[in-house]
Amino acid sequence: MQQFAFLPLLLRVFRGFGEMCHNKKHPHTLHRCKGSGLFKARGGKSTVYRCEATSIEGFIQQLAVAYVSKGYWFYVSGVIPLKKDPRVIDQKLIARYGLDCSKWTNARKQSRGEAKVQLLRYRHFFVLLSTRGEHEFWRSEPLVRDIRRNPIHCFGYSIGCYQRDGNDWCPSVRIERDLMVDLETKFRNIAVKSSVDTLLERFRSLPYEPYAPVRRQFLRLLYIVNRARKSAGMEKVPITALRLRRRPLRVFESISKLDRSVLNSAAANE
Repeated sequence: MQQFAFLPLLLRVFRGFGEMCHNKKHPHTLHRCKGSGLFKARGGKSTVYRCEATSIEGFIQQLAVAYVSKGYWFYVSGVIPLKKDPRVIDQKLIARYGLDCSKWTNARKQSRGEAKVQLLRYRHFFVLLSTRGEHEFWRSEPLVRDIRRNPIHCFGYSIGCYQRDGNDWCPSVRIERDLMVDLETKFRNIAVKSSVDTLLERFRSLPYEPYAPVRRQFLRLLYIVNRARKSAGMEKVPITALRLRRRPLRVFESISKLDRSVLNSAAANE
């Protein structure tokens, strides 16, 4: 019987492990706080669902790189009236569609065939995006568009999605067509009337992030200018006039001390 003397100890080990796994205050367990937009880890820090971009460049980056590239192809967009507080509208949408959930909850929803929804806003312009699947978004929004067929036009950009090599869908960010036509006309008119230094300044002041389609549009403008200058026997503008590398940006503000106190008070009232 001595050979089974270790069994009581082994049973105590397994019992303790089971209690730890079912402990409701496990530090990795997330629960939703009262007040939309908030969730906290039990035993950990609170956080907030952030949807307000701090700049146009950050808005476009989050939309194209973080959402469209991850399958968020279906959207509704709109402009919040100036007399309304955009943050109040944010909270209403977050609460209606249950956006303030953890990534683990989103993963479970996706495994069940449910859609994931995201909200993104810059000032008074907002976009609600969804992946494929079942969600309240599809029942509440009658005018859902597919970004693969209907690009989003905002802030001088056209954000769409194209299929590469007949397989993967990739986001596409370019300058809007009408705006590009205007730029071509303006650069064509000043091509031989301005010095190289003036043209350098004009090119470098273009307020568009150099995504791949935008870089091709920049090169198109440079070609128009240099073709006209070559015909007039003038010095060409060097390619260094163009900003061809994009720098990743911080999209959302860091949570301030005031925001943290609001989060902690909401969690304490849970």
